[in-house]
Amino acid sequence: MTRRRTLTRRTAAGLVAAAVLVATLGAPGAAVPAGAASGGGARSTVTTAGDIVTTVLLGTSTTRTTRRRIPVPPSRRRCSWAAVTDGTLEWLVAVGSSTVGRTTPAGVLVDQLQALGADALLTRSVQAERCGRVATGRFRTVPTTVTTSSALVRTMVTRLPPPVPTRSPPPEAPVLLGEPAFTWFDPPHWQPVRAVLRVGSVAAEVEAVPVGFRVVAGDPGGHVVECQGPGVPYDPADRRTPAAQAGAPGRCASVFTAVTGGRGRPASWLGTVTVQWSARWRVVGQAWRPLGLVPRTRVVQRQVRDATTAVETTRR
Repeated sequence: MTRRRTLTRRTAAGLVAAAVLVATLGAPGAAVPAGAASGGGARSTVTTAGDIVTTVLLGTSTTRTTRRRIPVPPSRRRCSWAAVTDGTLEWLVAVGSSTVGRTTPAGVLVDQLQALGADALLTRSVQAERCGRVATGRFRTVPTTVTTSSALVRTMVTRLPPPVPTRSPPPEAPVLLGEPAFTWFDPPHWQPVRAVLRVGSVAAEVEAVPVGFRVVAGDPGGHVVECQGPGVPYDPADRRTPAAQAGAPGRCASVFTAVTGGRGRPASWLGTVTVQWSARWRVVGQAWRPLGLVPRTRVVQRQVRDATTAVETTRR
């Protein structure tokens, strides 16, 4: 019988702010690599931390590091506020809550949401400012109507366990340029979850099952891998080469196309691992209602070296 885990409250810094942020992502749409599943997120390549929010809010997909634009005088730019989709909001909060994202505009957003209090977004939504085609990194909250269903989902989503992937090579070891880096989930971190939540006078049973995950390498090559199920572990005892194993059914592997460090590049590429949860809810004793795919994201870092550098380092 499949073991179920009970949802527990996450009290880590930054995640508290997300307690009522992310609503259901029901309609198919473009996927944000860092975690916004179907629901209207923009596709983005995570490169250096300073480019994260600009790339996401502009809805661009790039195969190279975002170029710096020449500033346009404010008087010549047309500025507007646009709603941040639930998927993008989950991604921004995940990035802003991470150590590497605290100094980005996403981190500022997390601070703003924490100041509002855990229940503020039950009646408010988040908007982002854009001037012309440039995202300013400014956010605001505005009054909105949240249904009982949305309130239940927002409460449920942040109780989903954050991704705990297993990676080979391990996170502390650099990946060789052009060689596959494997990601999978061990059974304890790939279990259905269930809880009974209450919003006002409504008691609802909620259930979520992990169905797949997405890996964004984070290098300028923009490598994104969609994986069904928990993935298959890399087997060092297998006589096949890592490249051959990467092509086997069920395995989830990324290939980096650029090294880190030197020539103005960061020490590590910033990427993400996002688990997609198929969720549903019901008022106790009534029929189940689907909530669609709900994302949960973790920011990850990777150092990448070419084979020559790795050999020279080993010989020293």
